[in-house]
Amino acid sequence: MNYLGIDNSSGGVFIGADPTKAERVHPRPLLTPIVFVGRGESPDWQAERIGGDPRAMFLEEQYDLLSRLRRGRVYRWQRSGNQWWVADPLRRDVRNAAAGMGFRFEMHLVTYQCDRLEVLRGRRLPKVYLGDGTHSTRWTIATVEGAAAGGPILTLRAKSYMGLLPELDPSKVPPEVGPDLEKRLDAVVDSVKRVDPGTTVDCCRHALAIIFGHLAGDRTLELGAGIQTYLATGKGSEQVRTWAARIVARLHSRTKPNEQERLGLRVLDDGDAQLAIECLAVVLKDAGWVVAD
Repeated sequence: MNYLGIDNSSGGVFIGADPTKAERVHPRPLLTPIVFVGRGESPDWQAERIGGDPRAMFLEEQYDLLSRLRRGRVYRWQRSGNQWWVADPLRRDVRNAAAGMGFRFEMHLVTYQCDRLEVLRGRRLPKVYLGDGTHSTRWTIATVEGAAAGGPILTLRAKSYMGLLPELDPSKVPPEVGPDLEKRLDAVVDSVKRVDPGTTVDCCRHALAIIFGHLAGDRTLELGAGIQTYLATGKGSEQVRTWAARIVARLHSRTKPNEQERLGLRVLDDGDAQLAIECLAVVLKDAGWVVAD
């Protein structure tokens, strides 16, 4: 549908091909303010509002928690107080009049029009923020797909770790490891409840290898060697971060069938995967690379 209207007095949402042929959406869909920002910028939330209305809204149509993907359409602000004629069986407090086929109610709604997202063509894709002010989350654009009806479908991927890991603070993470570390942490979160616990442990080990390789001054080192070099060169001492990393290294050895058979070890379970994630979180916090609580 091309137009979306919001009744600020009741929170009702109406959608239609145009404002004279709209219907209330029930149950009420999830609408979130959306801001597109360029490289290295922060969202200017004041500039993204017109009066009290968000300049753009994201209408969610599908959300997959495990893959951290949201799909929906973007609607851009047109005007406030625009006249609409709507089919609304839930409202009886406004006068009704015939308009076209059947009876419709006259309402004045904040009006948004479906965005064709032409600005995303042929350019580096911007970052995306959903929410408002301090209550916002970062997302990246996964795909933009044309639809048979209505505007294009925008698929977003969360930059948040959904509470499984502490959020990285880009200003604190060394720039030479930031991109690789983010990819590894994404792999950790994506593995939870989707693959076997051993894969989650391996993903944690890969992330820790990046951290200790950086701390040791040699990114080519595996986790165990990275810990030893970090200690041997005097760059660090035995402390919580090294003990936590060693637990993950020890769990990793249990993912090998030959080691399980040779030492009579049990098969890793979800509790072991959660332990590896917690150890990784401890190292990230101890390194001072995360957003302060």
